[in-house]
This record gives sequence, structure tokens and C-alpha cells, in this order.
Amino acid sequence: MPAPAPHGFQDYASWWQELISGFISGSDESSPPEPVKPVDLEKCGSCTCGLINKKTRIVGGQVTYVHQYPWMALLMYKKRFYCGATLINNLYVMTAAHCVHQFDKKHISVRFLEHDRSTGNESEHFDRKVKWITKHKGYSTTTFNNDIALIRLEEEVKYDEKLRPVCLPVRGK
Repeated sequence: MPAPAPHGFQDYASWWQELISGFISGSDESSPPEPVKPVDLEKCGSCTCGLINKKTRIVGGQVTYVHQYPWMALLMYKKRFYCGATLINNLYVMTAAHCVHQFDKKHISVRFLEHDRSTGNESEHFDRKVKWITKHKGYSTTTFNNDIALIRLEEEVKYDEKLRPVCLPVRGK
């Protein structure tokens, strides 16, 4: 008999599947969240979700190459880095709920293609404003259970060799 799912996993998996299907409500805005569309990689040609731009993986905090992880994003608050995020399609990034809890979305922006924050000319980056934010309805500020949130961008991002989404789990897995 298989072991039961870790505590909270089933809640997360159900939430994620409902969210992807567009059935969840509870965004921080009064309008309901829009459905998350599947990744349309046809518009990108040779782009593939989840593939790093190098043959090896990093482990233990090694330096990465520019654009090696093309789905990574920075969350900026009042133009200062404060958290990370992951591009899941051309309108949404996923982050930790504690990164958006009690933050004013008007001051949050999402930065793409940044590599080294201490170097100004290493890579061209761009920012997107936030349209709305939704946190997992079971998020706990005490235990940090269900520490996950989605941010809907005001404007789409365009995929290319430098920028593409992470692969999402297959429904039911």
C-alpha cells in the first residue's frame, strides 16, 4: 500500500488543479481571477518549458549562467528586490504567499531576465506591473502551511530563447 501524501500535499494539489482550471476565487481584488491558460509554446518556436539553457544543474549554491533558468523572476517592492517567483505562463508567476501577504500590490513589480543584481549591464531585464494577487486560501501566517500564491501580470510576457515558463505538473500527478 502506498504511503499517504505528506500533510498539506493533497490540499495544495487540489488548489493548484482548481486554479489551473479557473475555478478558484479569493484574489485580493474584487474581480474573480481569470483562468490560467496552458502554456502556448507554439508562439515561441524552439522554446520548451522547464528546460534549462545548459546541460548541467546547480547544486549547493553555485553560480548560474545568464538566462540559464529562463522561468525565474524577481519580485520588486518599491523598486527593491525582496522575493523570488517562477513564470508559469505568459500572464502568471507563482511565488510564496509570505512574499505577498500584507504587501500593497501597487508597489510590487515582477522583473524578468535579471541575473546578477549587482551588475547593471550583464543582461537586459524588464518589469511587469501586478494586476491581482491570490494566496492559497489555507495559507497560515503562523505555520506557513500552504505558502503559495499566484500573481497575475497586467501585461503578457513574450517567450523566446531567454524567457520561457517552467513546466507545470501533469493533472492528477
